[in-house]
Amino acid sequence: MKSWMQRKVILTILLLIVFSLAGSAGLLSYANSNFAIFSEIQLIGSVKDQDGKTATNQKKKLSNYDLIGYNSAKQRLGKKMPTGRGIKMGHVEGPAREYIPNTTTNNFKSVNFHKKSGQSKVSGHATATASRLYGTGGLAKGVTDVDLYSASDWMGKGYLKAGSKDSPVDNDIRIFSNSWIGGESKGTEHILRRVDYIVDRDGVIVVAGVNNGRNTQVPSLLGSSWNGIAVGTWGGKGSSGGYTHTEGEGRVKPDIVGVRDLTSFTTPLVSATAAMILEIADKDQDAEMAQPTVVKAMLLSGATKPWNWKPEEAHSLDKYFGAGVLNVNNTLMIAEGQKAEPSGKLDDFGWSYVALKPNQAVRYLIEKQDEKSNWGPLAITIDWNRSIQGPVTFTLGPEKQNTINRWMGTPAIADFDLRLIKIEDDGSTKIVAMSDSERDNVEHIYFNELPPGKYAIEILRQNINKETEPWPFALAWRIGGENWRGDN
Repeated sequence: MKSWMQRKVILTILLLIVFSLAGSAGLLSYANSNFAIFSEIQLIGSVKDQDGKTATNQKKKLSNYDLIGYNSAKQRLGKKMPTGRGIKMGHVEGPAREYIPNTTTNNFKSVNFHKKSGQSKVSGHATATASRLYGTGGLAKGVTDVDLYSASDWMGKGYLKAGSKDSPVDNDIRIFSNSWIGGESKGTEHILRRVDYIVDRDGVIVVAGVNNGRNTQVPSLLGSSWNGIAVGTWGGKGSSGGYTHTEGEGRVKPDIVGVRDLTSFTTPLVSATAAMILEIADKDQDAEMAQPTVVKAMLLSGATKPWNWKPEEAHSLDKYFGAGVLNVNNTLMIAEGQKAEPSGKLDDFGWSYVALKPNQAVRYLIEKQDEKSNWGPLAITIDWNRSIQGPVTFTLGPEKQNTINRWMGTPAIADFDLRLIKIEDDGSTKIVAMSDSERDNVEHIYFNELPPGKYAIEILRQNINKETEPWPFALAWRIGGENWRGDN
């Protein structure tokens, strides 16, 4: 097992594990391995501070934390601002024996670390990503319990148990943050299906960065996961796009982006925002709000649209920016908002979690007929998980006295369509917008403004395969909230 994992998965699949280290120069390679670390990519202008302070060399330049709505959320909520309190985090980083942050700094005095992949030297990259995720400088300052993994051990015996007949580990980690990538090779499909399996089975949220540079392909690991949340960046030289090439070609990834930073450092900001949502869910004792699909839908509906956000035909998300730029304030307003039931009237912010059978549809009403002018923006997202069969026990022998356990990675997926419908005074209807991708497990509709009237959000499950059982989807929407505030 150990030999198979190291030789077939680690050294072959992770040919391109890339880490962007601030302050490093040149290309550093680990001897006798295929791991590589690249120096920092130049960002927009001369913005030196990536931790939310306003740059001083550009006129009235908004900070990163202004652009992602973190500062406005803090101002709005004050002491009620969620911090990820009580949420256990999994932090997955670089190669074996160099995957842990500097746990002795004052930033992490309140954090209890657990080294799950054995002894390790301190990694500057891990320290930088950790500093944005938790501790006194992180967005999720309330996270105090963190399990640390190397990428190879996490995929292997430490967690996913790829290449074995065993199921992935089932523990109390709520979010995994991954600021690393891996290329495609033999075994990639197996790992991605195990990632989708843990999201669907355990309700764990997996956040993963894509590669840096607009001309790079969407990486196989872990950005091509169906059920995970893939994170890119807006600004500078950008990040991967152009659709997936692994486990279903042509799907849009990333799902969401940060701003003016490398993807290693935008990824933990999304992970931290997910932790804030989970804190709200735990406080409300609402297990449905904690579902990964609900968290993902909230993040995507909360995202703002930069000036160059423009999905291509047959897709509802931009191939480089996904749903747009992370906005913490919008996302938290959705999480604080209404939990809606089908056929009900919607407030301006909220979410829903419902299961549908094939050919079944539900509607949610938006009543804006009393508005004196156009209203908006309106952002709507639905998403649903891919299901993986997982472990199966076979019985053998004339009396079925022998059993064999096998891992079956067979996938299954439903297909939902999202529509915005205008309801006229006479009761007649017309479709205003429709998102019906045949490839993605996310549908998204966005309008900057709409005329007054009565509308309905309609979700229809198509009958495309043999899956007849009810399949859950998450819906999140916002009417209003912050718009993109960055430069054009």
